[in-house]
Amino acid sequence: MITQRYFIIEPKYSDPDTFCHFIVGSDRVRASIQIYADRCILDEVATALLAPSLKEETARPFFVDYKDDDDLFHFFLTVLPHEGKNRCLRFCIFQGFLDDSAPFRADIRFNLTPEEAEELANDLKAWCANPVYQFVWKED
Repeated sequence: MITQRYFIIEPKYSDPDTFCHFIVGSDRVRASIQIYADRCILDEVATALLAPSLKEETARPFFVDYKDDDDLFHFFLTVLPHEGKNRCLRFCIFQGFLDDSAPFRADIRFNLTPEEAEELANDLKAWCANPVYQFVWKED
């Protein structure tokens, strides 16, 4: 069964600290958040997608306790450890500061072939170099 997967970054301003609307989803789930883009982290993720192997989850912020996220509001993108072949891209979206007192947490993962990982990495690196256009990675 082939599912649709997509990752979209919509810049809201064109400045060095780009405020963006991040959207990630598949046929089963969708999550979004509006937050500043950390282009260094996005570039690190792109590099990790191209790495022949990874021993630990890469670009994971060291200060995040994923178990105690009541007051978090953030978007994290990481690449899970792999030994060649397929890669797993992990999207974590935390929204704890909501007016309706209903915090939201999503942990979405895309399993990628080396070819898909290379395409996504190259597109992400290009976007990081010029973050004024909409980034769209979509697979049907």
